[in-house]
Order: sequence, then structure tokens, then C-alpha cells
Amino acid sequence: MRKVILILISVIFMLSGCSRAKNDMEKNTGETPTGYDGPIHSEYIFVKGQLYICAYTVIHTDNIQEEIVKLGEVIKQDEYHFPDEEYEATHVPVGTPIYQIGDNIYVSYDGEYYQQYHAATENGMPVEELNSDNKITT
Repeated sequence: MRKVILILISVIFMLSGCSRAKNDMEKNTGETPTGYDGPIHSEYIFVKGQLYICAYTVIHTDNIQEEIVKLGEVIKQDEYHFPDEEYEATHVPVGTPIYQIGDNIYVSYDGEYYQQYHAATENGMPVEELNSDNKITT
């Protein structure tokens, strides 16, 4: 008798778990930027009318051959919407300096290393890359 009750309880838990998963899928209306509830996972910056995505490539000052131009600082941080205002970002703290080196955008937390951002297409994929020496190509 105990085995039957344990099996019955297990089946009830399994069915309730399946039911919840269906409700979660129905809850996803696609109205958020990513189509899923919750924050955007990648780092984006909106600069000069263009959306940039983090390339997750760090460049040391010694590898930069072009002039480093400070454009401004992050003025707004919002992880739940793609940036669409000048100097707005996801996952980059307010006050972080934004630089332009060549055609790419960078942020630097210490002035010695720069985190690269690529111009993004509509789906958020990068459109430019570094050459094999980690030097900026323009």
C-alpha cells in the first residue's frame, strides 16, 4: 500500500511540474527585448546613434595604434531593455568612461586595459573583428 501511495505522489509531482512548464511558456509573450522574462545577458552600449555589443576582448594600451578619444561616460544603466539613448548601457556602471579607438567603442575601468565593443546588427551579433595580433583593424 505504501508503494502505491509513493508512486501516486510521485506522479502528481511530475504532472504538476509539467503543467508549470507549460504555463511558463505561455507567460513568455515575446514583449521583452530578448523574448524572455528577465535581464539582457550581454553588455551593450548605445553611442553615436549606434548600438554596440561587448566583444569580450580586452586590449592593453600597448596594442593600440590609433588615437584614443574619450566620448563620454555611461549615464544610464538598464539590464531589462536594449540601450536606445546616447551613453545608455546594460551591465556597465554609470560613470564608466567610453572611448573610441578606430571605428570601435571601448570602455576602460583603469585606463590601461580597454574592453572592446563591436557595432551590432539588429540581432545583436558583431560585425567587425580584431586581426590575429589583437590589434585594431579599421
